[in-house]
Amino acid sequence: MTEAQVSVPAGRSDAQIRAAVFLYKPKTILVKVLTMGIIDGVFSKPRENETIEVKHTYQAIDNGLNPLGVRSDRTDTGFCLFEKEEGVRAGLFLAEMWNASYMLKAFHWQNQNNKGPVNTFQFVLCGYGQSPADGIRMPPQALDILRTARFNHATVWCNLRDGDDGKQFRLDTINLAKGRRTPEPSRQLHMVGSTYRLE
Repeated sequence: MTEAQVSVPAGRSDAQIRAAVFLYKPKTILVKVLTMGIIDGVFSKPRENETIEVKHTYQAIDNGLNPLGVRSDRTDTGFCLFEKEEGVRAGLFLAEMWNASYMLKAFHWQNQNNKGPVNTFQFVLCGYGQSPADGIRMPPQALDILRTARFNHATVWCNLRDGDDGKQFRLDTINLAKGRRTPEPSRQLHMVGSTYRLE
């Protein structure tokens, strides 16, 4: 399933509702990287942090969630699978997304929640007749960093979001920060079916 109208049965806990996101395959995967600075060829996109927080609050309430159920300072609409895991590499993850039929649709950078420039790469599940080769090319500098860096903050969020067509879809966010080239031991982020694993 890639899209659904989700009804929340009465009596389910906030954690159970959030975990139900794994019943669906991600339609969109955002890979956000904080450590790169501004990459050549990646353009800025305005971000209204307060407007986005209000929108996420309404989405959480509409889905039967406590909007502050995970973090007290930010609204969350999904399930946090990993949070600030240390020593993580994502090089193989890019190939696994390709093999699972995700293509790069867009990229941009934003000053997000006062964290500095956050580079976002939007991957989408290929539609009928499409292949990952139909996507745009990732800037070489970004590709090099994602293939070679070891990140000391890796967080994975899995969310159900409201689409413009009135249907919900799954949107996952992979946050990678504090990356550097180092031979230190690390774990690899993997895509496994409709979830992720570190090993």
